[in-house]
Amino acid sequence: RAAVSEADALTIEDGRLLDGFLLLAAGGSSSPDDVVSANLSSLQIIDVADEDLAYFVSLDRLDLSDNKLNHAHILRQMAKLPLISSLNLACNSIHTLQVTPHSLTKLECLDLSYNSLRGDILCELAQLYNLVTLNLSSNNISLIPPEGDICGLRSLEQLTLDNNDLVQFAQWRSLDVLPRLRKLSLKSNRIKRLKVDDLHGADGGGYFEALEDLDLSANDIVSCEQLLVVRLFRALQTLRLSNNP
Repeated sequence: RAAVSEADALTIEDGRLLDGFLLLAAGGSSSPDDVVSANLSSLQIIDVADEDLAYFVSLDRLDLSDNKLNHAHILRQMAKLPLISSLNLACNSIHTLQVTPHSLTKLECLDLSYNSLRGDILCELAQLYNLVTLNLSSNNISLIPPEGDICGLRSLEQLTLDNNDLVQFAQWRSLDVLPRLRKLSLKSNRIKRLKVDDLHGADGGGYFEALEDLDLSANDIVSCEQLLVVRLFRALQTLRLSNNP
């Protein structure tokens, strides 16, 4: 993978523009058709020349982490990449996002950690029907939207919500609607207990019918007796509790 030099990027005010020339340099090729992956992390990128992206018909993996992207339409721009399946937007300054319906149909892995997103972002992301892995660690998420607003995430298998503010079970219980969710991480959310008023659980006697791995490490749980609701997670095989009191 070729290194990207200062001369490879078009410099604009306060940062760089991601254009076709920069993608070619990162992909180590002179032809857009041959670029399969590109690492453009830590390049002070602030905007995208999205009209250039359509030429990169083979681009599968793109890393844009640790840049200065902060506009809501970044995912609409990325939709110009017809085969993109893995996109890393961690460590930018993104507060909200807009998703074009029926776009990014190949996208399976999305990293949005270390941004400034709130829980309602899941309403937009629910339009990414084929998303399998989603990382929303270290954002400002304090409530997951209602089930009806996130049910579009029907392919999601792995969700990481570490270092947010999801203290109570009621704040994230609506994730129960996701039929394929196998792995859920809630590290460092100040969780003390998982409490539900009705210990008979949801319809059918439980929650999270596919969840196999739940990570509650680095919270404030002092006793397993505070986690009685976990008994209702019918498919659970692994419960991680390291670095609790």
